[in-house]
Amino acid sequence: MASDRVAVPSRTESPGWVEVVLRVLGTGLLGLWWSRPSAMRYRRRRRSECAGCAHRYHRVMRVLIVLVWLQMVGIVALLAYGARPPTCQPPSLSSYNGATRYVTPTHDWVIPVRQVITAGNSGLALAYGKALGGQFCDYVPNGTLLGRMKDGFARGGTTYGHTYLTSLEPQLVYSDMAPVMRHESRHTDQWALFTLLGGPVAFPLAYGVDDVFAPGPYNNFERDAGLADGGYVLPDTPSPTTTRLIVAGALFAIFFFERHRVRRQVRLAKLLVHRLRIAEPPWWYAHTEPVTPGPAIGVVRRVSPAVADAMTEHRRLQQLGCPDCGAIGY
Repeated sequence: MASDRVAVPSRTESPGWVEVVLRVLGTGLLGLWWSRPSAMRYRRRRRSECAGCAHRYHRVMRVLIVLVWLQMVGIVALLAYGARPPTCQPPSLSSYNGATRYVTPTHDWVIPVRQVITAGNSGLALAYGKALGGQFCDYVPNGTLLGRMKDGFARGGTTYGHTYLTSLEPQLVYSDMAPVMRHESRHTDQWALFTLLGGPVAFPLAYGVDDVFAPGPYNNFERDAGLADGGYVLPDTPSPTTTRLIVAGALFAIFFFERHRVRRQVRLAKLLVHRLRIAEPPWWYAHTEPVTPGPAIGVVRRVSPAVADAMTEHRRLQQLGCPDCGAIGY
């Protein structure tokens, strides 16, 4: 019995080990899970049977190549600019004990491990800071690359990997600097953990999503790093997280249950845009009846005839059927 599967023309694919390397470097331990032999065999079989699966595979590979390439650029920048940075010096007003602690390194195995894990993102931030004229030094108590800049960072400062970008002033003594750097060191731990689990973009994505629903001092990553150490004012108002989650859930539900109508309107809009680009009558004129403009379109025509014509075309497009809940019948 002949097989009813449709053969999909195969592109030249990378060897299996290349895919494993890209997935691990691009998505961390999650990529290692995706690189299980059974999972790779399943995806290879799907690509041979499904053209869409093959296209998605190549898109994913291109994204992973870009991610890994950026990490390599960051590592090169880190080796070029931050391999042997000068040690951050304490301000002149520091006490003897404060100045000593300012330049005394901490012997903790966690510091070099997280520096290796976050090397790519740290190097990209270092190159970015150098491009903006930043001055960098090594804050040896926690192994953070401290970059002082005029601007180009968020809030009082921003940590990328183990690179901390902040302002030129003020120069803080150790007793004032220690809480801030302790806060940023915890952010470095978060960068390292998420990079190890999900790749170099895992932490910024997680932080961004969390900040949408829990902004500022309500952000769970900031709370984990210590609000007081980071200079945040402790909030005394209810968190907006619940309200935002309810709104997001309602929008998702509307989109999910009305996705067929949304898809149909998007297709109609694409047809309308295509209609405006061509001179000859479109194909749907043979399947629809002319539309008599209503009063609203007449009012719009006085202001913009082009918009009125587009509204008329859209009303005519509405006559097309929707036999499979969203697809336009031809």
